[in-house]
Amino acid sequence: ADGEEAPPPPEDEEDGPKGETVAFLKGFPRVGAYFAVPIKLATGEIAGMLCMDTLKGPAGGSGRPISGEDKDLLREVAHNASLALNAAAEMRAAKLALAEEEQAAIAEALAATDDPKPELADGEEPPPEPEPEPEEPEAPQDGEDEDDAALRVNIAKTRKALEAAKANLSRKQKRFTAVDALLDGVDDEALLEIRSLQRAPKYTWKALKAALWLTGHKKYEFQTWALTRKLIGDDKIIKEFKDIDPLEMTLTDKARQGSRKCLRGIRDANIVKESKTGAVFYRWCVGFTDVAVASHEVKSNTEALAEYETEQRQRAEKKAAGGGGEAEEAPAEEAP
Repeated sequence: ADGEEAPPPPEDEEDGPKGETVAFLKGFPRVGAYFAVPIKLATGEIAGMLCMDTLKGPAGGSGRPISGEDKDLLREVAHNASLALNAAAEMRAAKLALAEEEQAAIAEALAATDDPKPELADGEEPPPEPEPEPEEPEAPQDGEDEDDAALRVNIAKTRKALEAAKANLSRKQKRFTAVDALLDGVDDEALLEIRSLQRAPKYTWKALKAALWLTGHKKYEFQTWALTRKLIGDDKIIKEFKDIDPLEMTLTDKARQGSRKCLRGIRDANIVKESKTGAVFYRWCVGFTDVAVASHEVKSNTEALAEYETEQRQRAEKKAAGGGGEAEEAPAEEAP
């Protein structure tokens, strides 16, 4: 009404520049300055930000503008951080390139163990593949019954399987010999590089666990990364690996399944990015397993062939003894 004064504004409100009322829902805002500098890599990527402020609050802060000296200091810190990150990236790239070169040399050494293909002159055709040997006739031959024929066929098939198994074992042994020599380059310094990692490297740890399975260690010995790091405390573990002969060692089902599970999903390209030493362990595990499996195949076929040949010999002796025995039994019956 005329002459009546307007009510005063609430305590948490203030008049704006044009007489408008402003309310702060969470109290008066913090006042101060904020400054940020990017950490820029050589590739142009932004690796992060360094920030500072003078926002006034319960924890401190002057609420004043940031001085030029403080800004220069933050720029200098960001610049040095980018230099350190670039140097680390260059070192990592150099190590990765070296590891890839070594892996290429390993692959070349493994390829050299394969049977070389004959070089052909221009226009020369490769020699024809040898004709397969004729299969043993399954029907009984002269003087044989059905059991004799089946035994003869089994002996022929087992001999062929044994020859193929021996050839396969020879190839696997050559490849494993080339890989086994790589363990000589794994010294305590190389193991220290792996032990220094606080978090388990995914593929390298899997390769290590596979190797420990193959060498007879129990799962509880390497169930955690901390336990595994203790097992590779020095290069004695490398001597333990090299002292085991895959030809003489019989893998238990548990060890074979455990190592196979650990090696599943590992690729050379993945593990070499983590660790050159881890890649060596992976190659060694694959080579060791291949030789052990091939050796078991040779032993199985050798034992099967020996059983078949023993049975064939016994049947022949029995037939020979049976024919001569009838002639000797008649006089024995006439004796008083």
